[in-house]
Amino acid sequence: MIAEYFKQDECQKLFLDRDNYHCVAWKSLYEHALIEGKEQLSQESFADLNRKESIYCGLDKRRGSACDVWQQAREARVYQDLAGLDILALEALKEEYCSAKGEYQICAVWKERWQEQNKHVVDRLMKDDALFMERYNHCTTLVEEIRHSGKSWGERNRLEREIVNHYPCVQAAEAYRKRGLSRANFSTSVVLEKNVSK
Repeated sequence: MIAEYFKQDECQKLFLDRDNYHCVAWKSLYEHALIEGKEQLSQESFADLNRKESIYCGLDKRRGSACDVWQQAREARVYQDLAGLDILALEALKEEYCSAKGEYQICAVWKERWQEQNKHVVDRLMKDDALFMERYNHCTTLVEEIRHSGKSWGERNRLEREIVNHYPCVQAAEAYRKRGLSRANFSTSVVLEKNVSK
C-alpha cells in the first residue's frame, strides 16, 4: 500500500488540495498502512529485520517509503533490545550493532546506551574509593603481567589494548583522570588516603 501511494504522482505535491478526494483517500490509506507496518515490524527481531532489507528497500528508499518504515522499526528494535542491559552485555553486542557495515543510526543507538552505562560506572568509581582502587589496581596487575610476559612487542601491545579499551579498565582510567590523578597508564597501583582532620 505504501508503494502504491507513491505511484500517485498527483498526490505527492507538498501542499495537498483538500478537494482532491482521490488524494485525500490515498493519503488516509497510506497513513493507516504506515501505522500497521510499524506495528507489524515492531514484532520482529533485529536479525529478522536485517534479513528483510531487500524486501523493504529494494526499490524505494525515499522518506516515508516502506524502507523508511523498516529503518525506523530497526532503530526502535535496537532501543528495545539494549534497554536495561549493563555495560558488559552492551560490550558483548558491540560487533552486532556497530559492525564494519557502517550503519550509523544503529551504531549511534548502541553508543548512546553504552555512554549511559559508562557514565553510571564512572560515577560509582568516583564515589567509592575502595571500588575505584580495586578496579584500577586490578587493571594495573593485568597490564603489568602482559608487559612482563616476554611476548613480542606487537602481541603485548594487542593484549594490553584488549584490556585497557574495555570494561572495567576504560572506566577506571576515566575515573583516574576525573580524580585529577593525571593520565592513567596502569603502570603503578593507586592508593587513596583519607584526609584525617585533627
